[in-house]
Amino acid sequence: MIPYRQYERLRRFAIVVAWLYFLFMAFMLLQPKPPTEFIPDEAFSILHFLAFFALGVFVGTARANWSYWLWFALICVWSVGTEVVQPYVGRCYELQDVVQDVVGAAAGLGAARLVKRYWIAPPGASRDGAAAILFRPPFSLKSDAPLDFAKRQILLIRRSEKVACPGTLCFPGGGIEKGERPEDAARREFLEEVGVAIRVGAKIAEIRTPSDATLHLFVAELEKPLAGDPEIKLQPSEASGYEWRTLTELLDDPDFLPNNLEVVRKIVEGKIQIPR
Repeated sequence: MIPYRQYERLRRFAIVVAWLYFLFMAFMLLQPKPPTEFIPDEAFSILHFLAFFALGVFVGTARANWSYWLWFALICVWSVGTEVVQPYVGRCYELQDVVQDVVGAAAGLGAARLVKRYWIAPPGASRDGAAAILFRPPFSLKSDAPLDFAKRQILLIRRSEKVACPGTLCFPGGGIEKGERPEDAARREFLEEVGVAIRVGAKIAEIRTPSDATLHLFVAELEKPLAGDPEIKLQPSEASGYEWRTLTELLDDPDFLPNNLEVVRKIVEGKIQIPR
């Protein structure tokens, strides 16, 4: 998906393009004689559709707060208005042109809406986040016993179909609320997503996400030590399942989220040490 911040820059550029294109269309539509020596008469209906399709794409990309339906209504009113005044500039009113204008505008606005819905990361996706690595019990951050972290299992969630990168495996975590510390966000998100209360330890990495945000990654242990696995209560809107996997297993798993994979690889290679 395209990061929302990049989309915002594109949207501001589209505002300028939309206005320039609108002025160009107004000039062309009100010319006394269209360039028929270059364009066959039967092609004008198609040109009306394409012209208003492009206008719909530019306006749909540039819009911020106004609804698509309001922009569609304004474009339709402008289309009818230009056709009504054309007899006064040496041209004639044609209902077929209005129909092509309306269909083209609807298609262009619809295309811009689909792109924003499916290919643009939402604003929340640009928010910094926090996640935690929880090793499978029995495990304690305060233990002095030597451990091979590369071979120990950690808790992962499989993302639901309602969030970005659906179906992938990743560390439990989420966005940091305003005024919240990253470690508090990791604790809260862990409890919300998997129903497990954790004690957050040291931060081991900061990851840049595809949405141009920072993910703070911590190591964690159970708030109340257990000899066996904790009870997992998934939040369906965020996770469709969970797994206990070793770090080495994740190196060759195509379902594992790429930016999480970089951290796992560095842990396995000894480039990131797990504080004890």
